[in-house]
Amino acid sequence: MKRILIIFFALSLTQVSQAQTQKYSTFYMQRASLFSKLPITPKDIVFIGNSITNGAEWAELFPQKHVKNRGISGDTSEGVYDRLDPVVKGKPAKIFILIGINDISRGIKVENIVMNMRRIVEKIQTESPKTKIYIQTIPISKCLKGI
Repeated sequence: MKRILIIFFALSLTQVSQAQTQKYSTFYMQRASLFSKLPITPKDIVFIGNSITNGAEWAELFPQKHVKNRGISGDTSEGVYDRLDPVVKGKPAKIFILIGINDISRGIKVENIVMNMRRIVEKIQTESPKTKIYIQTIPISKCLKGI
């Protein structure tokens, strides 16, 4: 019995250690992995961002368009930047970006959010120069609650 408890305790510590060192949630990792395998084409309109993007049925809202949903609930501006490669590789026609509310709720400095947004835009402009970029705003009332 003592041996079983020791093994259980050791496994628990390993899982806690892994959870503390994992940069992104399991949901993020699963969605990002799926998105990396789904193709983007120059005809596509890509929506990328957090739960607001993730929760919408973009293809149904715009049935005549080539719309791709690349939203991940809980995502941050750094998370979008980190998973941008498969999107820009396809050189989509348009990208709509809605990100930042989770940064604010996690206490990330405004300067860092702006820097990440700049990095996102610069990466798109550099690697997919014909792509039109649309920055969507985050709900201002959510931002003001933290001030």
